[in-house]
Amino acid sequence: MSDGPRIPLDVAGKIADALGAELNPGCERVDVAGSIRRRRPEVGDIELLCIPRWHTDLLGAPLASKVVDELRRLVADNVLADRDADGRRLPSGERYRQYIIVSLGCKLDLYATHACAWGLMLALRTGPASFSQSLVTRRIQGGRLLDGYEVAGGRLRRLSDGALMETRDERRFLETYCGGWVAPEGRA
Repeated sequence: MSDGPRIPLDVAGKIADALGAELNPGCERVDVAGSIRRRRPEVGDIELLCIPRWHTDLLGAPLASKVVDELRRLVADNVLADRDADGRRLPSGERYRQYIIVSLGCKLDLYATHACAWGLMLALRTGPASFSQSLVTRRIQGGRLLDGYEVAGGRLRRLSDGALMETRDERRFLETYCGGWVAPEGRA
């Protein structure tokens, strides 16, 4: 939940789509998550999930995220701010970055993941928090996640042998590991 202004869904959705289009050249995939995806009437922030493209060296090893290039451009163009009203730098890591959308005064939360974890991360980042918590809590503990698995470091891991499971599709992740599909609008 955000402590900034509340924005009508239609306005927030248009801004989220526009930001996604701006970031798209630096991403293999970018999608809206959070309360916009759940179709809440008003939202306090905009959440996007992306799979970044990477600058690579001559051998193909990743060097830097191309989505960061797009974010820097949006900061330079005064579309986004990377500092709060007190001048403090906002969180800026490899998997999570936060910005202020200058025109709205609300936060943009940008989460990065890999294709092999897209479904899991889209489900978690769509929320709400209580639903996301149930997805990382095993059934024996009152959650939705099958007992033989755990979520750690943004990946699903089988407990019996430590194998990392691919979760490329949100619906398949929920149906296979969490007791069934729940549409974003129905998540509580």
